[in-house]
Amino acid sequence: MAGRRKFNYQTLLRVRKRQEEQEAHKLAQIQNGIRAARKQRDEITALQRELLDTVGQATKERFGAGVIQPYYQYERHVAQRHLDADSRLNKLRADEAAQRGELETAMKRRKAVEKLKQRRDEQAYAEWLKDEQQRADELALSRAARASMERREGRGGSGE
Repeated sequence: MAGRRKFNYQTLLRVRKRQEEQEAHKLAQIQNGIRAARKQRDEITALQRELLDTVGQATKERFGAGVIQPYYQYERHVAQRHLDADSRLNKLRADEAAQRGELETAMKRRKAVEKLKQRRDEQAYAEWLKDEQQRADELALSRAARASMERREGRGGSGE
């Protein structure tokens, strides 16, 4: 590993995190769109009910067909708006599910890079410990050899 150029996982990890943030932002935008579409659909539903109540009341009071017909035409228009709002809401829900999948994919990619970086860091640390142990062993051997030589020289020097 000492001869190989070390790959910088930190840069790749930052890219993956940024991608994950972008996917989360897109999902949040879709969820905001869903809330707005629900609100709009609820408003249309309330308008539709109010209109039907008005038509029902007008029918009870025996208004003529010429007076009631515009109410029914408008009610059909509101019903079409309600269908459009439902359609938009269903499309947004499908988009949300797809975007959630994209976010999960981005999260998996980031986690994979984090694991690779962690393994590389652990390997580098293990190699550093091995090198440190080797240096400590060499130093201990060197000191032991020096002490042994000094003892031999001390015996040889005192005996002569």
